[in-house]
Amino acid sequence: MNNIQKFDELVAVLLAHLYENFPRRTEIDAFEFLDIEFEHRSFLDDSEGFEEHTNKCLEADFFLDTVLWLIDSGFLYGKIQNEVAGFYTSKKCIDITLSPKGLELLKLVPSSLDVSQSLGEKLVDTINKGAKDAGSKLVSEALTKFASVNQIISLLSNVGVNSL
Repeated sequence: MNNIQKFDELVAVLLAHLYENFPRRTEIDAFEFLDIEFEHRSFLDDSEGFEEHTNKCLEADFFLDTVLWLIDSGFLYGKIQNEVAGFYTSKKCIDITLSPKGLELLKLVPSSLDVSQSLGEKLVDTINKGAKDAGSKLVSEALTKFASVNQIISLLSNVGVNSL
């Protein structure tokens, strides 16, 4: 799976989770969210398992980078905690919730969906059924269309056309 596919899948699962819990701010441990068994330990005396440990940390970092991108893009509110102190590693999302922009995205009803369901509702159903691939496709399509609509609105406002 390439980075874009992995990103889309993580975004689908995360947005479904946040949509179900909206408006509560939640704390998400990256290792738990990714279902990664992680042991906090030091490799000073014994390097066995170091590579596996490093790969688990890289997976958690990719998740945190994904969340940070969503925060920077205005889809989420919250902050990232990525600390290593001795043999303890903490990789968490703190006070994460959908922003108004994120909620607006999930309330959209794309033409490819049944009109009775918003993107958020369809995403929750899809992820709960274990269809992460289908969820990632929904997210990819929605983010692309959402960005296009915002670019059009921005262009129109720059040339003096009143807001839609």
